[in-house]
Amino acid sequence: MGSPMIYGLHENPIIAAISDLDALDQALATKVEIIFLLKGHILELNETVHRVRESKKLIFVHADLIDGLSKDANGLNYIIDIVKPDGIITTKSHLIKIAKSKGVMAIQRLFILDSLNLQTGISQSVLVILMQ
Repeated sequence: MGSPMIYGLHENPIIAAISDLDALDQALATKVEIIFLLKGHILELNETVHRVRESKKLIFVHADLIDGLSKDANGLNYIIDIVKPDGIITTKSHLIKIAKSKGVMAIQRLFILDSLNLQTGISQSVLVILMQ
């Protein structure tokens, strides 16, 4: 059938990008199938992911932007093994490899400053472009 993310995008091509937990209730009340958590705190992370999954939506956690967690393999392992989101977002290639090895969907966020960055990003992984 394909990945749940692709199916969710096919059904509703809008992703809610949440950088403020006050906006979470609004996103949960919509038909959006996928939520990107772009900011957060370690003490709120389990509850936030649980709420989103209870609403039958997919949640991706931006591993680099969770306060209270290191931005390394240990922080990522905590997110994947304890919090259990549907996927992660990161700017770090080595964290993408860890997530993939654990069977977790991963999105590598790229900052495209010039054509060289774009070519490097394309050669490293599948490219998903999200405009902010």
